[in-house]
Amino acid sequence: MSRSSISHFFKQLGLMMVIVGSGTIIDWIVHSSSLRFHVEPEYYLGKIIFGIVWSLIALWALKRLVRVSSTTTLAIGVPATIALFLQTKYFYQGYNNFFVFLFLVLHFFMFLPGSFWAFKKHSEVLVGDPVVGRPTPARWAGFAGLILLAEFAFFVYFIWILNYPRF
Repeated sequence: MSRSSISHFFKQLGLMMVIVGSGTIIDWIVHSSSLRFHVEPEYYLGKIIFGIVWSLIALWALKRLVRVSSTTTLAIGVPATIALFLQTKYFYQGYNNFFVFLFLVLHFFMFLPGSFWAFKKHSEVLVGDPVVGRPTPARWAGFAGLILLAEFAFFVYFIWILNYPRF
């Protein structure tokens, strides 16, 4: 890796931290609004770390595998991926199904403002050079397959390795 690619990665990491951090602040406000939605403080630390990792993976996969170069599509795809994987994690950890599916939608909308800001303001860092090729149905299917594979890996990790008594 060249020095410029390392600095480019850290800029992307910083922007993903902003996206996840701003979404977490909104999430904290929502969780604090009702006792029904109360969660422990450890929830937020795990969410931040988990969200940053999956946002970087989503950015890479959407840009390299699907070849998306539209800032709008990336700004929607990254928060959607974060919300999907967060809620999958909470589902396997045994959270209430109503809670999981409600916050699947809410987390997407919580991450969206920071994502649109980051992708609009810093598109040269997050989108970078135009990608060669176009997003095709086969590339989107490959991305969906990657998500299903990751979901299965979650299942194996939470159910078989950690022995969560979910099913």
